[in-house]
Amino acid sequence: MCYQTSGDFVKATEILEKCVEIMVDVEGEDHLDVANCLNNLGNCYMQSGDPGRAAQIHLRCLEIRKRIHGEEHPDYAKSLNNLAICYEEMTDRNKAIEIHQKCMDLRRKVLGSDHPAYAASLNNLAICFETKKDWRKAIELHNMCLDIRRNVLGNDHPDVRTSILNLIICYNAIGDTPKAKELSQQLERKPPVRQQSMATTTKATDER
Repeated sequence: MCYQTSGDFVKATEILEKCVEIMVDVEGEDHLDVANCLNNLGNCYMQSGDPGRAAQIHLRCLEIRKRIHGEEHPDYAKSLNNLAICYEEMTDRNKAIEIHQKCMDLRRKVLGSDHPAYAASLNNLAICFETKKDWRKAIELHNMCLDIRRNVLGNDHPDVRTSILNLIICYNAIGDTPKAKELSQQLERKPPVRQQSMATTTKATDER
């Protein structure tokens, strides 16, 4: 949406709320278009700084996707991820970890352990443990994420750089300066020049 991308979240949420209302009247509550519109609305509320309202919207989206697809579907996992991020913003870290864990397990089962979305869930769960100062668990998850991204995306992919930066933060937090320095040196190496190609980027709500 133009208003959302331009930062006018008040206008964007107003339009999306109306869009949901019309879609429900025309197609009924349990329709994929309604779920997708709710997903966008929830993301918009998150961007506007209202995680409480965003959580309500994403929960509604989650229930619709569950009724349509069942629980073993990538879109259901996306809704779990978005809902978990809402709880993070509301500082309910235990609830966020519980939902991120469920999302991670589902993505591993449905998409496989070498899928970028599974890596994104590892990343998001690791960040939750960072907020709890559980650096050892965060490091374990970030390393798992890094291994997948290197194997699937290649060493010069931006997501690999993100994982390395996250690990540097964690190793510095536990005082492991040599390991942090070793990783920093990896970032200083220039990646090989490559031609641009068409690619699908991870949604903002899937990656922090």
